Amino acid sequence: MALDQIIIISQAQEVSQPDGSLTLSFINPAQIFAEVKPVSGSERYSAGQVRAPAMYRFKFRYRAVTESDVITWAGETFNIRYIGTAGSRDVYMYVDAEKDVAE
Repeated sequence: MALDQIIIISQAQEVSQPDGSLTLSFINPAQIFAEVKPVSGSERYSAGQVRAPAMYRFKFRYRAVTESDVITWAGETFNIRYIGTAGSRDVYMYVDAEKDVAE
């Protein structure tokens, strides 16, 4: 196993703007090394565009991660869909995350 890719794990939070609107902001970024593997992909036609959502598996040393966090890798943002771990005693954990989908 080679943890040779740099990823950023951030918490997504809605921030109120002066005009009353909400924007999505990423806070508490953590830059870590991970192993990245594509798991699946497909093409979908939605909102008049062809999108190509894809599922990736990120494997890295155990840390506190939730499904509301996001992963940034190679300029793409991934929404976490599944966190796989056998508990805090595991050295490594894996996270399945999807790109090109709405939160």
